[in-house]
Amino acid sequence: MSPKIRQLFDKYHGTLTSKLVSQVGVKRASLDYLVRIGEITKDYPGVYVLKGDFPDEYFWRSSIYKGVFSHETALFL
Repeated sequence: MSPKIRQLFDKYHGTLTSKLVSQVGVKRASLDYLVRIGEITKDYPGVYVLKGDFPDEYFWRSSIYKGVFSHETALFL
């Protein structure tokens, strides 16, 4: 795994989206390669998670849906 991709995973707590990765200049093919060799998993369409980590469902939802979190969800975040 390249240092740049590792740094992004560290910054975003083990969960990345293909949109975020393309914004910083990393090709999605790099993520597809990491999925093929088993270093990361693709848990949702466009969402990549480090192997052994749990996907951050709220990160995924916030990257797709724009809205307001409230009550227990806001407390969790």
